[in-house]
Amino acid sequence: ENGKCVFTYDCHDCFHDNEPTYGGYSNNIVVSEKFAVNVPQDAPLEKVAPLLCAGITTYSPIKFSNVKAGDKVAVAGFGGLGVMALKYAIKMGAEVSVFARNKNKEKEALELGAKALYTDTKGVSERFDFIISTIPTAYDVNAYAELLKFGGEMAIVGLPPADEKLNIDLTRLVFAAGKKVYGSLIGGMKETQEMLDFSLKHRIYPETEVISVEQINEAYENLTSGKAKFRYVIDMKSLKE
Repeated sequence: ENGKCVFTYDCHDCFHDNEPTYGGYSNNIVVSEKFAVNVPQDAPLEKVAPLLCAGITTYSPIKFSNVKAGDKVAVAGFGGLGVMALKYAIKMGAEVSVFARNKNKEKEALELGAKALYTDTKGVSERFDFIISTIPTAYDVNAYAELLKFGGEMAIVGLPPADEKLNIDLTRLVFAAGKKVYGSLIGGMKETQEMLDFSLKHRIYPETEVISVEQINEAYENLTSGKAKFRYVIDMKSLKE
């Protein structure tokens, strides 16, 4: 409305006396039906919850770049976002490779259908139609862009810490020639419903571990130290009144 946007968490609602929004930590929330997603009653809620973030965040750029059967795709960063990107791209018929910091998740990647897992861009001879970067730390953006085919596209959805300013070397980008790099943030409501319907139909779910509220601090430490596998989901029934 009037160009103003209110996010569902960590935001002040300018339409309601600047009340803070708490997202999934709210006791209740009221929204227009235009901004609600229809979730079937028999859907596995512990899987659906991360879909509404990790799912749409990766599904949207994959659709935007029109990934199709036979395309060569690379997923850079193999956490909660990366695993969803891998699953969606494979379902759409693409041949998918994964880039990760180490080989710790190579077994999981290959079992999910990845062609290969690389730990570095150097020496990679493949050229990709589409690359999606979910990397949440500082890295060489140009090194990935240079792995695109002519006309290929790279979507950036991962954000590094605010104090780690990433830059694209324009000289390298110009000399790479014919490569497209763009950013993507979540997705619209219509596309979110499309993503959810697609995910439920094809049983494409995030890899999750359900935890109690007492385990939140431990889970947070695992996420920051890189020990976490993919996605934690908090069982709010464990919250004691």
